[in-house]
Amino acid sequence: MGDHNGQKFQVNIEGALYDWNGDTITVPEIRQLGNLPSNMPVIEVDLKDNTERTLAETETVEIKPGMGFGKKVGFKRGSEDRIRQELAMLRGGWPDLQYVPEGHWVRIPRYVTSKDIWMFTEPEVCFQIPAGLPGQNPYAFYVRPHMLLTGGGIPGSYTFPADSTPFGTGWGRFSWQLEPWQPHADVAKGSNMVNFVLSFADRFRQGQ
Repeated sequence: MGDHNGQKFQVNIEGALYDWNGDTITVPEIRQLGNLPSNMPVIEVDLKDNTERTLAETETVEIKPGMGFGKKVGFKRGSEDRIRQELAMLRGGWPDLQYVPEGHWVRIPRYVTSKDIWMFTEPEVCFQIPAGLPGQNPYAFYVRPHMLLTGGGIPGSYTFPADSTPFGTGWGRFSWQLEPWQPHADVAKGSNMVNFVLSFADRFRQGQ
């Protein structure tokens, strides 16, 4: 491996950056570096246009140096594995959640809010786990019944009625995202769906 005059190399594996001392990396090295399971294919992702290519186990990949120069190369395991991990963590916090695999929808029957701010203090919430985790951040959550402020006002960045969900009608939708979204190859270490759901409380505390 050449050192390209001391240039720094970084490999993006499932949204996490790893320093690497060389301009090439093998598939087994990618697995070891990112702790990817041996029974799942490694996929090369062009982060500029999201095109993907499954790598052969014996393949060696060229890495472009630095961030934002030339082709950005990322690697990931199948997203379904990440979603299973995220869902297991969500069940740990909300064991009564309901999950619909088609679209990766999750419903939590009860989410406590403040009676000083909202007319209804224990709404249902639902949301989608993005199919492109961890690189694709989650966005928006739904509430039922219609959420009004204690004075009868309608909160900002809120739509009612919202688009349909697998859990019936009568939902409102808050435009919301967790900032910053900083996932890690280890689902428990960086930003994850549990953090996203906990952040709903921040939105409810904002009121209007």
